Amino acid sequence: MAITAAHRVKEFGSQILLGGIQFCTSCNVSLDHTLRATVPRRLESESHRSRKRASDTALLENEHAEKQASISSLFKKLTEISENRQLVTMELENAFASANIPLKKLERPKLQVFIQSNVQNGACLPSANKP
Repeated sequence: MAITAAHRVKEFGSQILLGGIQFCTSCNVSLDHTLRATVPRRLESESHRSRKRASDTALLENEHAEKQASISSLFKKLTEISENRQLVTMELENAFASANIPLKKLERPKLQVFIQSNVQNGACLPSANKP
């Protein structure tokens, strides 16, 4: 049975197959799959190890940067939501005040249900007992 590059990739698992050619992604070189010793020799070489470490470090740094960006965008979104809630509360208080409606009316169950189902940030309604 002829040994193919796919056999060697299955056997050693640390490379990829590109168009039938076994390829070491860390070193950016193609490997001769016909000789079994070629792959272990490459994997044990100091140049492969140092490139693999550098590649892994770069990957970890990239993942860390993506997580930081994700955390930053989440924080920004939470800040926007908080600001929107404050704005809805102030506008509702102003509307009630201009219509001479006491804030305690906000605690009426039917009004609560209406606001929570029709106002996007309805869960932030002020309490009449709060200053």
